[in-house]
Amino acid sequence: MEQISVRCKIVDEKLTPKYLTSGSAACDVCCANATTIEPGKIGVISTGLKIEIPLSFSCLIKGRSSLAINKLLCFEGLIDCDFRDEIKVVLFNFSENAIHIKKSQRIGQLLFVKYYKANFIDDSVPVIKKPRFGGFGSTNAPTDHV
Repeated sequence: MEQISVRCKIVDEKLTPKYLTSGSAACDVCCANATTIEPGKIGVISTGLKIEIPLSFSCLIKGRSSLAINKLLCFEGLIDCDFRDEIKVVLFNFSENAIHIKKSQRIGQLLFVKYYKANFIDDSVPVIKKPRFGGFGSTNAPTDHV
């Protein structure tokens, strides 16, 4: 398994991102300060973590599977390699009760992804001879209506 080195600043050792199993694709990030998210509201949760992502990589903020069970939705985000501020996780409370998040509670995951920059070429000749249109569900749709 390939690894990358990610430099980081952490305000508390307990907040160090962790891969909890040998097969974990993403590392868990934790809440830096106890907080409460009221019903129907969004909370911007501090992680106390700043990272330096290597060039040609980005980092996706992903939700943990247990969040939805606990009536929280993680708004996923993309961290570019030139971002140097604190990582924060945006959570929405879709329950009818206030949800209390404890310090050091796992609130999201970081997934590092290699990326490539596109070189957009203005070309009036289509590469795909029969392009497909239609959006959602159009992969297996008959082409006569497209």
